[in-house]
Amino acid sequence: MKIRILIAFTFVVLFSFNNYAQNDWKLDYNQALELAKSEKKPILVLFTGSDWCPPCMLLHKYIFHTDEFEKWSKDHLIMVLADFPRLRKNQIPEEQAKKNEKLAKKFKVKVLPTVFLLNNYGKVLDKKVGYNGETPKEYIQNIIQKTNSIH
Repeated sequence: MKIRILIAFTFVVLFSFNNYAQNDWKLDYNQALELAKSEKKPILVLFTGSDWCPPCMLLHKYIFHTDEFEKWSKDHLIMVLADFPRLRKNQIPEEQAKKNEKLAKKFKVKVLPTVFLLNNYGKVLDKKVGYNGETPKEYIQNIIQKTNSIH
C-alpha cells in the first residue's frame, strides 16, 4: 500500500512540473548559476504561486507558456522556477519547498509573481513584480535591454 501511495505521489509531482518542462526550468538555483556561468547566459528566476495566484497564472499563460517565449528562452536564458503551490494535488516535495523558501528569503520576495533577471554571475539586473499585460515580444525585448548581451 505504501508503495502505491509513493508512486501516486511521484506521478502527481512530475505531472505538476510538466508545464515547465518545455522551457527546461531548473529547480536548483545553485546548479542554474553554475550552468549560467559556463554557458554565459543570464538567469531568469520566477517566484510564483502557479495554482492560486491570478497574476501568476496570467504571466504563465501569456508569457512563459507561449511558443514565442519558449522558443526564444531555450537559446537565451537559464530559467529557475520557485513555485509555491497551495492545492494538495500540486504540492511539491518538502525538500524543494524548503529550497524555494530559502531562495525567496535570499531575494527578499514579498509578492508573487516576482521575476528576477540576473547576469550569469547572479547579480540582479532587473526585478519585476506582478504582470502588466506585456506581450511575449515586449517581455523578450525588456530582457534583451536589461542584459545587453543577447542579440
